[in-house]
Amino acid sequence: MKNLNQVFCHLHSFSQPRYPRFVLCPDCRQDAPHEALVVEAVVNFLSLKFCDFFVETEYEIQMGSEKRRADVLLVSGDKQNTLIVECKREDSVDEEDGISQLKSYMCATDTPIGIFANSRDTDNWRFFEHFGRNKFSEITWDQFWTKVIEFEPGKAYAYFYWGLAKVELGKYYAARGIPNLGYFNEAIEDYNIAIKLKPDFGDAYYFRGRAKIKLRQYNSAIADYDKAIELKPDSAYSYYERGNAMATLGQRDQAIADYDKAIELKPDYAYAYCERGIEKDFLRFSSKKYGYDEVLADFNKAIELKPNYARAYQSRGSLKRELKEYDAAISDYDKAIELNPDYALVYEYRGRLNYYLKKYDAAISDYDKAIELRPENTDAYQYRAEVKIDLSEYDAAIEDYDKIIELEPDSAYAYNLRGDVKLKLNQYDAAIADFDKAKLLDTKKK
Repeated sequence: MKNLNQVFCHLHSFSQPRYPRFVLCPDCRQDAPHEALVVEAVVNFLSLKFCDFFVETEYEIQMGSEKRRADVLLVSGDKQNTLIVECKREDSVDEEDGISQLKSYMCATDTPIGIFANSRDTDNWRFFEHFGRNKFSEITWDQFWTKVIEFEPGKAYAYFYWGLAKVELGKYYAARGIPNLGYFNEAIEDYNIAIKLKPDFGDAYYFRGRAKIKLRQYNSAIADYDKAIELKPDSAYSYYERGNAMATLGQRDQAIADYDKAIELKPDYAYAYCERGIEKDFLRFSSKKYGYDEVLADFNKAIELKPNYARAYQSRGSLKRELKEYDAAISDYDKAIELNPDYALVYEYRGRLNYYLKKYDAAISDYDKAIELRPENTDAYQYRAEVKIDLSEYDAAIEDYDKIIELEPDSAYAYNLRGDVKLKLNQYDAAIADFDKAKLLDTKKK
């Protein structure tokens, strides 16, 4: 059985992943570097749209006494050739020769649909239907789409898997700092169709909810989780995700109830223990509803179940800091950073604790790293300025407040703090200007 997540190159016996972005094998890229760009665009398009089809490149075709190779072949789950694509470089002028070549491949393999692509832009592709006996018709994009969908073994599931693929692409780009919410919107459209075709499709509601979370559509996501739970009441994951959405909206009691249910259904659910502990900690602080021991028990259980869970160590470290168990807190922060060296928030938390313990160099080092990882985080600048003031490095502290004001021009608090430092430097006029600006901003807020 071929691996649906791999694209196989017949010419070089080479397989590689389809997701998150396919590129041709090195040999094919070297043989035809310009055409390769078009082939890669085609494969990436097919990978998104036809997740339950096999994709093969440089597919060998027997034509009379000789063998030829089609650029891309799409094969259905029942091993039927569904689509052949003939690709040419983007500045190619031999379009009609390429289309003739495509048609000959379709005849030789009895393939019903073909695409001629000499562009990475799908709007410039040409689509053909093969009726047999060397009879063809050029068709529109919409007709092509309708024809290929007819080959899907289960339309609802096809749209569902397309949605999953687009969510993965969205996460891939987000992880690299490239905001691209379009993939999540497209995924939701696919889930909508899957649900329309199969209204009792519980997983489609669940994953549509997750896509909506990425778009911060929390109430709509909760409605999807409600439906997913109605259809699959034993799904711990739906309760967990609904709990996360409730927590984001500040509905902490409801979130804890969902985490309770998730843990009841899945007793080894480390993430649910950790998030429940975090919500209990909020309520412990605001309403004294829970005690330290209850919160700590959840973090301990999460770490017991998942020893490489950085968020659980960070959360437990913050709790231990409140208990004045400073060495234990720093140990947890150290472990969280060891597991996730890019965890900016933990550097900030550890920096605050080091500052409290008067370990100023360590505190500044932590704030430097927090700012390196998240340059837009004004809290880290403020805390670093506090350390510099204690070290009488007033000019350096002013630079940090300058950065806060650059990022948040309406921050009256930052103007006041900068004014205080300027007083220490006897810069009275500049300090008064900052205090006046802070007063003006406070008045506007009122």
